[in-house]
Amino acid sequence: MSSITVDIPPAEEAVPMRERELILKSSPCDTNLYGSGPKTTKEARKEGQKPCPHFELCNGMDGTGFKKGRICVMQMGVQVARSCVRHGASVSQQTSVLRERIRVPQDGFIWSPDRKTFRILTNPEEAIQFAQAFARTVLRSN
Repeated sequence: MSSITVDIPPAEEAVPMRERELILKSSPCDTNLYGSGPKTTKEARKEGQKPCPHFELCNGMDGTGFKKGRICVMQMGVQVARSCVRHGASVSQQTSVLRERIRVPQDGFIWSPDRKTFRILTNPEEAIQFAQAFARTVLRSN
């Protein structure tokens, strides 16, 4: 008897994804993209915009960071997730690209594990790891 080898995709690619349009068009500033958040654009529209509790403190964000000199780790994670959807790449591959391009903000990175508590990170590698984890969360639909 001969054996058969089967390639099993990494866990990050085997999980069902959120709706493509929701990933590409949503922002963590106004949509809960954590595991408890909407999975489709229809659900997101039904829920309506729900600003991030930290939004007032970072109002005026220009897409690359805060006016106060901070970068949102959740925004970084969404950018990684969008690149995965657009280019068919893995989260690990897109995180490597992020690692090469990241700039260290003057006042650190802002991170929330649950959209309730927020903390400032000063270590870029820690911010990248959290961004990678958040990208996986954004992509999952379970």
